[in-house]
Amino acid sequence: MRAIHGSAWVLVGLAGACQPEAVPGGREATTWALGYPGATLVPAYTGNYRDAERGPGDIHYIIVHATDITFDETIAHFQDPAAEVSAHYVIRSADGYLIQMVDDADIAWHDACFNTESIGVEHEGDEYDPEPWYTEEMYASSARLVVWLGTAYGIPLDRAHVMGHGEAPDCSDHTDPGPGWDWDRYFELIEQARAEAAGEGDADAGVGEGGEGDGGGCAAGRRPARAPFALVTLLGFLALAARRRRRSAWP
Repeated sequence: MRAIHGSAWVLVGLAGACQPEAVPGGREATTWALGYPGATLVPAYTGNYRDAERGPGDIHYIIVHATDITFDETIAHFQDPAAEVSAHYVIRSADGYLIQMVDDADIAWHDACFNTESIGVEHEGDEYDPEPWYTEEMYASSARLVVWLGTAYGIPLDRAHVMGHGEAPDCSDHTDPGPGWDWDRYFELIEQARAEAAGEGDADAGVGEGGEGDGGGCAAGRRPARAPFALVTLLGFLALAARRRRRSAWP
């Protein structure tokens, strides 16, 4: 995503999108091409990721991370101009509350030399002390996100495409989320979320009516309830095309 003069983020053109009443200071607003409807938007510093125009066909992997610091510390780190690091999504341990910090279309710097074709998902927790951190709520929230990403971008939901940071063929020495991450349970929840999304269960399980982290309402930048996957994907293509047209008109 291109940030214009440090402006606020505005969702435009997506089904059920939220748009603030006004952008502070009258500055031009940015546009999101695609993004998980259940996330709260909390922008990373624009120098901590690379502006791009990715869409379906460009994103092939989902990388599971553990923060090794708290949720709030992670947000502050990704907003620090000196950090030169970011991830697309961050999920809180206690309740699965999920935020998006980088547009899916852009390249977050989360996995050394394996960033271009991947989405980075940070989970609050310590890989060396996983028991208190890797909660059922966080696993379930992450599973719903992964299913949405897989559908939106055509990513196969298997261990060859959904992998830990320590498993990715990158050029780093990271090992997170570590051996304490329960991959069997995680993929059970992914299968449950996939069934729900396909209409075999309650597609809105765990989605409330506007509370923090449930995706309801437009307060604090939250998106409302999920739009149908096919519609979101189609609108993502249209939004990307619109971004390219706008950029071609820039001096």
